[in-house]
Amino acid sequence: MTQKQFVNRWLEEMDRARRHDRTSYWEGEEAVKELGKKYPRLLTAHSLRREAFINDLVREARLYELLRTQVAESNRAFETAFKVLGTIKKNAQGQATSMERKSGPAFRRILNSFVQLETEIERCFNELRTWRSAFWRRTLTTYPGKKGDAKDIWIPVTAPEDWGLPQEEVYTGAVKEAIERGSRLPDPKPEPKRAIDLDSRFQIRVASLFGLEFPRLKKSTRARLVVLVYICFNFVTVDNSKGELKIRPSEEQLTVSAVYEKLKHYKRRRAPTEV
Repeated sequence: MTQKQFVNRWLEEMDRARRHDRTSYWEGEEAVKELGKKYPRLLTAHSLRREAFINDLVREARLYELLRTQVAESNRAFETAFKVLGTIKKNAQGQATSMERKSGPAFRRILNSFVQLETEIERCFNELRTWRSAFWRRTLTTYPGKKGDAKDIWIPVTAPEDWGLPQEEVYTGAVKEAIERGSRLPDPKPEPKRAIDLDSRFQIRVASLFGLEFPRLKKSTRARLVVLVYICFNFVTVDNSKGELKIRPSEEQLTVSAVYEKLKHYKRRRAPTEV
């Protein structure tokens, strides 16, 4: 999308908000009221096209659109890889246990092979985890323009089982010795699976641009404008009958309140008039 197209869509949505026409999904009426009092230039075509921050918004949106495809493909690829490796490891462990219960040089040799396979699978697991983390830290650090944001790449996924991935097991001490003896093991505590939270990064970055350029805007209004940016760049589908927005292609619902909560909890310097 070009800068001109973005501005035209922005003004179209602002005009709808003034007419109270289908803007409940981003609470446009409330945003227009504050903009009209504090920054009326954001409501006119001539002034808006001269705003330098529009170039920043377009740049961030293009990078977000490019990276969200890469992130989605990466998550799917690693999900498949970890699932395959986990299945192989589980099968190897089962066969090793079976061989350990039998006597004879052939069974001992086969047992040794399965143990080596388990070790190799674990090495592959670790290498993939390390590479994925390092790659996305390098890639996403340049995306928001703030090196300090690199720590926010990963977020816990609330339901690890939804990924369909094997749970990672790490045992030490007496339990490790029991494993080596083939004893029955306690159920492992699952490690939280993690994913790249690209949308949160994009939302915080866009809100920061508005905060720097228009410091007198309330945090709630910045949250509304973040949602408006999604609309203007066609990053969401709009259900006018329900007043709902869903982010493409994940179909995750986007709301002003959810964006506001992210901004409220994000650690950064507080603007003097933020509420």
